[in-house]
Amino acid sequence: MRKLFIYVIGIFLLGSCSSMKVANMRIDNEEYVFESTGKNVSVSTTKEFKAKLFKVEDYNQALIESIEYSKIFSVNPANADYNITATLTHWFQPPFGFEFHTDLRVRYIVKNQDNVLFDKELESNSVAYFKDAFSGPKRSIISFERAVKQNIEMFIDEISTMEF
Repeated sequence: MRKLFIYVIGIFLLGSCSSMKVANMRIDNEEYVFESTGKNVSVSTTKEFKAKLFKVEDYNQALIESIEYSKIFSVNPANADYNITATLTHWFQPPFGFEFHTDLRVRYIVKNQDNVLFDKELESNSVAYFKDAFSGPKRSIISFERAVKQNIEMFIDEISTMEF
């Protein structure tokens, strides 16, 4: 009986774990749709820390989809007028708790062949509460997804005011 109880609890806890979803990290609010510049960009993402919680590829895909959604640029690496580099420089999240707070800093660089046009580190903070998910690992993921989305929204806000 004890083994069965442990087995059921294990399945419940592991079953409620899931990986991050790009759809939860990209922008999807009409507030972030702007007039097109008619320019193409390439996008790349790196990170300066080790974290098993997420994949850089997922962040990069969320950033690409957000840029395309905003209509500021078209993502076309073969004919890029500008290069956007996002470097995840800092991430902190407590290992446990009823509330999961996430601090995320990302340095964005936008440049053309000769000049750096934008170079700024943006910090976002988010939280996932016990009411968002019973499982701690799931709350951790929700909090991180929110921090990523908020950070990308901040970047889109910044570049939407620039002249390209």
